[in-house]
Amino acid sequence: VGCWDGETWQPIESLGSAVPTRKEYGALEVFPNPFTFDATISMRGPSGMPHSVQILDLQGRLVRALDHHPGPSGTGWVRWDGRGVAGMPLPSGTYLCRIRSAGGTTSIALIKRR
Repeated sequence: VGCWDGETWQPIESLGSAVPTRKEYGALEVFPNPFTFDATISMRGPSGMPHSVQILDLQGRLVRALDHHPGPSGTGWVRWDGRGVAGMPLPSGTYLCRIRSAGGTTSIALIKRR
């Protein structure tokens, strides 16, 4: 178990109390997962803070940035259509959804099937 810091996976133990818990930040859920056409990513974060939602490949490269504007309660959702920045469908595989805000960073895996 670990946390993606934007460059590498860090073991939870090495991060100590700096790791945001799912209760404090980002109760992330993906439905459906695995997905074929699109996936809905729901999240909860600190209220009123903007969120950065990024889809990364397993090498940590950005494949898509998604627009998200959370409500006053900090909850919201975003849909990913399985496409990259150029609008072309990405290949089947495992991707990471990284959510960032001033309250912390958290990630969840998404599995795309054909």
